[in-house]
Amino acid sequence: MEKKRPGLQPYPARLPVGSRQTVLPALWPPPVSLPDEGVLKFKPKQLVYMIGTNDLGKTVMQSPKDIAINVKELVETVHYNLPECEIYVVSPLPCLPMHDYKHTPGVLRSNDLLKMIYKEFKKTIPYEYVTFINAYPILCNKKGEPIEAYFEDGLHINHDGYVRYTNCLKEYIL
Repeated sequence: MEKKRPGLQPYPARLPVGSRQTVLPALWPPPVSLPDEGVLKFKPKQLVYMIGTNDLGKTVMQSPKDIAINVKELVETVHYNLPECEIYVVSPLPCLPMHDYKHTPGVLRSNDLLKMIYKEFKKTIPYEYVTFINAYPILCNKKGEPIEAYFEDGLHINHDGYVRYTNCLKEYIL
């Protein structure tokens, strides 16, 4: 059995206003046992990973490749233990320019890097049992720029953004 890494700090999960979702407490860096404690014991039939945006923020600054490798390890652990579980990996969502590295000191985030994370997912996780969902464009205009009306604060999507996001996921999951 692997040991948990010391120094884990919980941070509150961010939910949209009025949300009725159930969220497990998030930890960063993730403990080695996270898949056991947060996923495997529930034996899900489907699992959706939407990871990456916060990994370019102030608390953790990983490269797109490192983020993809971390997700690959999570995917492999789940598949090995729950081979019938359908696994989906969703692209990071865009942010408005006010939250990129040019406007927010101490973050690496940019929409170019967010798009790179999704490309790295597809290169690094070459398994047929994983379905990739590119949700990034559903929040953008025809030029590929994020639409402000879908964001609560420029980084987190609002109700209308969640409607679009949910409809995108429904095409694959339901």
